Amino acid sequence: MYAMRYGCLPLARATGGLVDTVFDPDTASTPTGFLFQNAEASSFTPALQRALDYYKNQKAWRMMQLNGMSQDFSWARSATNYLDIYTQLHNSM
Repeated sequence: MYAMRYGCLPLARATGGLVDTVFDPDTASTPTGFLFQNAEASSFTPALQRALDYYKNQKAWRMMQLNGMSQDFSWARSATNYLDIYTQLHNSM
């Protein structure tokens, strides 16, 4: 998340919190990085190749950088999301 703030596009395994913070161009309308499924070279290598292909298209690469840099990972946003969930739960009782 820190690296995305400065324009670095992550190449990450689709696991845990990374699935919630890195959005792949193959599945997201506002991509922020590249995901691969398995902790194996056979899964990593195609993701790396996609990243290199995107890098060749500087307009697409820059758009992904801007998408990543504009993400809000602050506690204020998280707290607001939790408050919304709790409010919905309370109102449904």
